[in-house]
Amino acid sequence: MKKIFLIISLFVNSIFATAQWVEVNVPVNKLIAINGCVFLTKDSIVAWDMGSSYLSTDGGYNFTLWPENKFGGSDFISKVSENNWRVCRNGSSAINASNDNGNSWSSIYITNGNDTLFKNSGIRIAHFFNEKNGFVLGDKVDNCYQVFNTSDGGKTWQKLNCDSIKIPNYERLFFTFFETVYNFNGEVWFRPKSLGYGNKIIRVRNFGLQVDTIEIKEGKFVQSMKFEDANNGIVLLRDTNTTVFKYLYKTTDGGKTWNELTNNSSVTNPFGFTSFKNKFNKSYYLIYGIDGLNYSTNGGDNWIEIDKLKHNNIYPLDENNMISIFYENGNDNNLRVFTGKILNVNDAQNNESFKNIFPNPANKIINIDENSVSYSIYNSTGKLVLSNKINNDFEVNIESLKSGIYFIEIVTHKGDLHLLKFVKE
Repeated sequence: MKKIFLIISLFVNSIFATAQWVEVNVPVNKLIAINGCVFLTKDSIVAWDMGSSYLSTDGGYNFTLWPENKFGGSDFISKVSENNWRVCRNGSSAINASNDNGNSWSSIYITNGNDTLFKNSGIRIAHFFNEKNGFVLGDKVDNCYQVFNTSDGGKTWQKLNCDSIKIPNYERLFFTFFETVYNFNGEVWFRPKSLGYGNKIIRVRNFGLQVDTIEIKEGKFVQSMKFEDANNGIVLLRDTNTTVFKYLYKTTDGGKTWNELTNNSSVTNPFGFTSFKNKFNKSYYLIYGIDGLNYSTNGGDNWIEIDKLKHNNIYPLDENNMISIFYENGNDNNLRVFTGKILNVNDAQNNESFKNIFPNPANKIINIDENSVSYSIYNSTGKLVLSNKINNDFEVNIESLKSGIYFIEIVTHKGDLHLLKFVKE
């Protein structure tokens, strides 16, 4: 079966979704599963299996094997700044570092400057918060987990005192599903794979200086989790004696208390969920599974359907760009790239309630509020049709548009984002 990378052009509102598809080849052995994807930039995308990486520089239309790239097989990936990455595989003895978007690499060893510090095992968790601060965690030695942190980019490392490490007594550490709480004093969250501790997640604070355990619900197993800040997060769980993930729990106090959410999405058999923040720091949650993809902009209280396709994993960059992995007909390496626009149409305001544009309906010109600096106009299928900075007259010429309903995103001087609906006559 031919391997395909599908480009989606898709627009969402509370009623319908429209999709367009373009098939492109990916040079992947059909017997090897694609197990990760990442956006280096909006147009540069890396997909990888357990040993190889594949690079696209045109938004997903063409992929080539990236022979010397270190993303392949990596379990922990940190983007520390623009073009700068730190990646590590569970059990490795070093962290791979690139400062040029993966074109060249060097190794970071866990050392005090003279000797290697790790004993008896390799790295089980690795994460860099920025170019300077990072931490690693390893299995127990002398009844104490090995936790090291660095503040000089990995040149030297300091071992954390046992009293600062509050982790259950795992036989060995295997972790997955980690989430960075961005811009909050250097925090990351991890979910243990071990069934015996499946209802617990690990919280690392203060750039690796403190490690705590948070218990969610007894008798439940955590499949995936996402936190939009240090207090607000959602986890997807199942009963430990089943394989169906059906429970959503939400915290607003950093994991001290959890409340069950009603899953009112159209995804009745979810595989997982994820989240992203747009450039205006607005959080979007995505829930996906065998029967579709939904999104929420209000912390999971309500969900809007994007499609009814199968998604085994979703990797979002922003509301314009996502990657989906789906397993089908024995192939574990089918990929889709979403290049549309997720617009929160339920927030779109008509002219009667929000005087940012007039007239509405309009034929040739719409006038925009003087506090505005730029705009983007989308048609009813989500396609971007006009985008520019606001001129000195605060007017937008729409004569070239066909008659119909449109949505305009307006950015103000304060950086606020407004979505409005208007009619072109």
